[in-house]
Amino acid sequence: MAVYNTLPTTAKGKIEPFEIHIEEHKLQDLNTLVRLSPIVQATYENQKERASESHTFGITREWLIEAKKYWETDFNWRTQEAHLNTFPHYKASITDDDGRTYTIHFCALFSRSPTAVPLARLSGWPCTFVESLPLLTLLQQKYSPEKLPYHVILPSQVGWAFSSPPPLDKDWSYADSARILHKLMTATLGFEKYAVSGGDIGAGIGRIMASSYREVSAFHTNHNQMPRPDDATHEVLEAFEKEGVSRGEEFLSTGTAYGRMAGTRPGTLGRCWRRRLLRCWLG
Repeated sequence: MAVYNTLPTTAKGKIEPFEIHIEEHKLQDLNTLVRLSPIVQATYENQKERASESHTFGITREWLIEAKKYWETDFNWRTQEAHLNTFPHYKASITDDDGRTYTIHFCALFSRSPTAVPLARLSGWPCTFVESLPLLTLLQQKYSPEKLPYHVILPSQVGWAFSSPPPLDKDWSYADSARILHKLMTATLGFEKYAVSGGDIGAGIGRIMASSYREVSAFHTNHNQMPRPDDATHEVLEAFEKEGVSRGEEFLSTGTAYGRMAGTRPGTLGRCWRRRLLRCWLG
């Protein structure tokens, strides 16, 4: 198998190889919680018949029953873990402007081409670097390390996956995450220029990186939220644009409850997630 784990010659920070391994007792504790978690009683809102309606009420009871059964009998974390570890992983030590140090995990494919373009691909939430692994697979299939046109870096942001949590005495912001990830790409990996791609929360952080740091040469996003310009009218839109606006309005009306709850009651919701509700939330 071709090797994509050779750090670029520009790298100058503290970077260590990393292998994902969740302790067995944590897996057993989680499996016990899943097994003991009761399925809620049937209601009007959680029946599968509601799932076909234009305005759904969330996951159905039937879906949750099947998901719980799969988790208990078929899902094997060690198999998933082995797959994740087929990709190169690292942890880097990043010192912030205030002197605090954060450990940032990232998965990457490093090219051996001297003209390779560094690309930071930022995930949203509850997504992680895992959602971009199929992209790495495609690149591995198409390019050798010598021909790969990009250094692809999939960082776990502060508070994500295997990276450090945010400090307890600071209300962590997009700008804070942007600053740390910029330091990863420049001060640690040593890139003079790099591109950023992101969706969801990654889009917000990437946009700040692109507007704040001259080293960012390009920014790509699939999630560009912006208010309607004052002089924009619906009549000037093409048919496909009107369809997109309609989908966006429907999403704002029925699909953002999770974001409003996470943004306004993070303490309450975080406590619930630490118990038994995360599978339902991700559903």
